[in-house]
Amino acid sequence: MRFKGFTKRVLGTFVQSESFVAFDADHYKEAGVPFSSLAGMPVLEAFQLINKWNARKERQGRQEIVYYL
Repeated sequence: MRFKGFTKRVLGTFVQSESFVAFDADHYKEAGVPFSSLAGMPVLEAFQLINKWNARKERQGRQEIVYYL
């Protein structure tokens, strides 16, 4: 199983907005896997990348954006 993208949710507004974001070449590079838009991001790397982004936001203080698969 592979993921084509992730969902980005903006918090702290009256209406929570969600948007689907496709993994691009920079995301694959950050995860350390070869770019493959047709096959998608491998499950383990996708979860590691999303967890890293969410942890980074938590360390910076108030979390305004949440990423999930």
